[in-house]
Amino acid sequence: MNSSQKPPPDVRPMYSRVGIAVNDDNRLWGRSIREEIAGRLPYTGLAVLGISGRMLSPEDCALIDDVVAVNAVGDPRVWPFKLARVVSSFGHSVAGLAAIGLSFASPVIGPQTLKTTAELLLSIEAQLGERATDPSAMEAEVLRRLKSTERLPGFGVPFRLDDERVLALRECVERRGRKDMHYWRIAEQWAASARKVRNLRGNYSLFTSAVFLDLGLSPEQCAVLILGLLPGANLGPVYEGAQLAEPQLRCLPADAVEYVGPPPRRSPRSCTSTPTPDATTT
Repeated sequence: MNSSQKPPPDVRPMYSRVGIAVNDDNRLWGRSIREEIAGRLPYTGLAVLGISGRMLSPEDCALIDDVVAVNAVGDPRVWPFKLARVVSSFGHSVAGLAAIGLSFASPVIGPQTLKTTAELLLSIEAQLGERATDPSAMEAEVLRRLKSTERLPGFGVPFRLDDERVLALRECVERRGRKDMHYWRIAEQWAASARKVRNLRGNYSLFTSAVFLDLGLSPEQCAVLILGLLPGANLGPVYEGAQLAEPQLRCLPADAVEYVGPPPRRSPRSCTSTPTPDATTT
């Protein structure tokens, strides 16, 4: 290297604990795909392994399957799926699936809400300890928290009183004999207390984060896991939208739109004398 050349950048080594390909095999967190994972671990278990390095039991994987299944919403009137159907109508399922993911990039809807509700359940446990399933203690805690916020995370569902996904998930948890899980019990009592003192109804994010916490995931992992799993449950509207490619979704008639904003205005520059062309251009 001569004096005029810049020294190479100081690049620190980057490490990965997740995966490596070696000896005609792929390894995920050190586990052989061929010998330990393929044919043995369902997709939900693979997703958990990818973000945590932990292998779940078949029973735990089945419980996560239930969490995903009860969220299989196909109604195109639900706005994230309405958006996906509009985008898919241009003829490609990939675009529609990406639209669903982007619509969920919000702290108030989608996967990120699970991080918030998981943190809520952990904070309730830290605040109340063994009283976290005591009705009177929980009711007092609901009122205490409502003094400092207008809205508790994990409550409310648009256009209906109860979240039907919670009703279905509760049936699945009871059928599998898992209703005594620690954070599930806290979520149940928290929802019951909020309903009693303020008529608030617990939603899917509250109970899903409880399941994931009981399976040993962190709040951040709760959000990432559901982000990876939900697209599979939502392929129906995306695929149908791409197959139908409905032209009315790609072009809204002008007479169907009413503009109610401020009147158009001309820029100050456009109000001056008409500019003359540059004499050097042809």
